[in-house]
Amino acid sequence: MSYVNYTNYTNVRPVANLNAKVKRLVKKVKKVEEKPDYKFFPRNAHKRIKLPPPTFDVKKEIAILKDIIAKRTPEDETSIRLHDEHSFYAIEQYCKEHGLLFHYDEMKAIVDGARETIFYFKEHFDYPRPHEVDRSIRPMSSVTNKTRSYPSGHATQSMLIALYVSEKFPKHEKGIKEAAKECGLGRVKAGFHYLADYVAGNLLAEKMFLIMNRDSYGKYIDEAPRVPRKKGQPAGSDKHSDLYTDENPKGTIHGLGFKDVETAKASVKKIESSGKSHAHKIQAAIAMEQRARVMGKTAEAGVYRAYIEKMKKITKQKNEDFTQKDVNDLEKFADRILKKYDIDVEFTRHFVDRLNDPRNSPAIKVSELQRFFKKIQKNKSKNIRSNPDVEAVLKDMSTNLNLPVVIKTKGDDSFEVTNKTIMRKKDFKTTSKVINYA
Repeated sequence: MSYVNYTNYTNVRPVANLNAKVKRLVKKVKKVEEKPDYKFFPRNAHKRIKLPPPTFDVKKEIAILKDIIAKRTPEDETSIRLHDEHSFYAIEQYCKEHGLLFHYDEMKAIVDGARETIFYFKEHFDYPRPHEVDRSIRPMSSVTNKTRSYPSGHATQSMLIALYVSEKFPKHEKGIKEAAKECGLGRVKAGFHYLADYVAGNLLAEKMFLIMNRDSYGKYIDEAPRVPRKKGQPAGSDKHSDLYTDENPKGTIHGLGFKDVETAKASVKKIESSGKSHAHKIQAAIAMEQRARVMGKTAEAGVYRAYIEKMKKITKQKNEDFTQKDVNDLEKFADRILKKYDIDVEFTRHFVDRLNDPRNSPAIKVSELQRFFKKIQKNKSKNIRSNPDVEAVLKDMSTNLNLPVVIKTKGDDSFEVTNKTIMRKKDFKTTSKVINYA
């Protein structure tokens, strides 16, 4: 009998493979260590927050809820749908209507960052939705009401954004918070939540706001930190942010310096006339400002800073202009309120450019267009249905807005209204039929 154990070395992986695995693991650990603890909220934020449990009388809450649902209006339903996947929709619209700078990506990052804490409390309390308790409650359709009921996530998210934005624009605090309530209370009117869920959601938002990283408004948008280009990465890769350094010679704006104030001023002129994109110019100026400060050239850095601030004002104006997303949201709004009358609203792809036309004085606002479509709704779309297959101009007499449209009938007795352009003009000249709305 042999007492020698034999090892089958054919199943042992080479040492080189093991070393490579260790290197990858070390690299991954380093990445985790280098990553900032948080952007807006600390890790395990729920451990710093105490939220009262749902000890309310459910029968009373359901009675209150049914009364609220019974008073729901078609306008409420439109708002509920617009907020379903966009909890700060009303706040964004308020900011645009009042000329306040609003960073959509930053607000979305706050909402995304808050989800973990909201879900923790939802799972912790594990409270059923109203329609699960009382089958007679028929909630509106939604893609975001699949979690537990207490607290309301939409109420938390919208109030959190309201607190953050109103801190930057305190004179508008009341209006911004009212916009947040439109979202939170809408979830109650839709039958998704008890009123107590809404109250708890607002309370959670206030507690999260206390531990939130409230750095400079728009910091993560306007002046993002540089991500250096690595060896082998293409010049146009989105994995780095180099638009101006010698690591990307094709994109470099040559001849920039900060030897003295005159050199800095001449460099700014080179940046302005470089033909580069708006973002490219800002990044080039930020890079030169930082280098000047490191070298103790305060006055020269100030020249670049003045140019950056000037460009930021242009950025603000760009943010206040209509975007294609605004037009898409407006189209959804119009479709929903006119669906009852079989009207399908469309906008041409150039419509957004016409909205931003500087000849429209004063500038056109989202709220004006929403009110215009509500006038068409109030008319029960009779003016449109009585003018099939024509080109016409829809005119809002109170705001002097003119909407040249093409009205087409479909085979199913419905109508398609394509909005070609828009202009604010009192004496708008046209050979097409004019349909007036007072």
